[in-house]
Amino acid sequence: MGYTANDLPNPRGELLIRGYVVFKGYFKDETKTKDAFDGDWFRTGDICEIDSAGRVYIIDRVKNFFKVVHKIFLCLQ
Repeated sequence: MGYTANDLPNPRGELLIRGYVVFKGYFKDETKTKDAFDGDWFRTGDICEIDSAGRVYIIDRVKNFFKVVHKIFLCLQ
């Protein structure tokens, strides 16, 4: 993808969140939990850009598909 915190004019990269309202992990799935977290930070899968005023804009996705229903995927390309 090529997004970095050093991009000009605004830094870009994957949005990570943490807090008491963020879930702690996937039920009985340690592998998926390890992939979804970077330490205490949850990887949202959204690529964002932060402007000089501190506003966050979602500009892309790490993966361009969503699982809609059991075994049905929606591709956004």
